[in-house]
Amino acid sequence: MKKVLIITDRTLHSAPRVIRTIDALKNEFELFTIGITPPAFEVAAHYSRKFIKEGFTYRVLRKINRDYRGKYIPDNYIDRGKLYRIKKILDAVEPDIVICHECFDVPYMAHLKKRYQYKLVFNAHEYYPLEFDERTERAST
Repeated sequence: MKKVLIITDRTLHSAPRVIRTIDALKNEFELFTIGITPPAFEVAAHYSRKFIKEGFTYRVLRKINRDYRGKYIPDNYIDRGKLYRIKKILDAVEPDIVICHECFDVPYMAHLKKRYQYKLVFNAHEYYPLEFDERTERAST
């Protein structure tokens, strides 16, 4: 059975998109989750999102850049403390598929993708089901 790791920064018991993902995959895959609260469904293991937080150095650099330079840290900067904590979870789980529900987790998971040999899926949460409905098209023109 393939292992799937679902990463989100939401409460897993009340986030509708995440609940639908877990519900769709629970019978076919062994599920592991990272979120604020445990999911309502039974999963193989749950890791608290509080465990994966920004490292001290990253927080200090972010505040210095914001307050004194008026800029944010560049997008290509990887927080080593957060990366280390994610590696510990990946070593324990060894997932075949990783599903990210937050855009700020994607750079970390893409950085580790080659080392851990998993497929990376990003759920953008931007799909609108009536997007291609003719009434929506008429209203937008």
